[in-house]
Amino acid sequence: MRLLLSKRKIFSKIFLLFFVVALMGWLLDLLFPALFATSLLLLGWNYRHIFILDKWLWRDKKLTPPAGDGSWQQVFDGIYYRQRKARKKK
Repeated sequence: MRLLLSKRKIFSKIFLLFFVVALMGWLLDLLFPALFATSLLLLGWNYRHIFILDKWLWRDKKLTPPAGDGSWQQVFDGIYYRQRKARKKK
């Protein structure tokens, strides 16, 4: 069974992450460095998955999708589903 991605769920997870980091940064009097570091980590996490996706689509010979974390796994699975569906039509 395929789970649907929802904008609300993704944004609530991001908001919760930044809220917790902001609270801890505020308590430690390091609010902006903590938020900046979290932003960089989140950006790096997303770019890592973009590179994994690029490698799978253009360089790997494997048909099965790579393992992903969080919402990225659903993206990989969705592309794999579309590829299989297109192959069946041919």
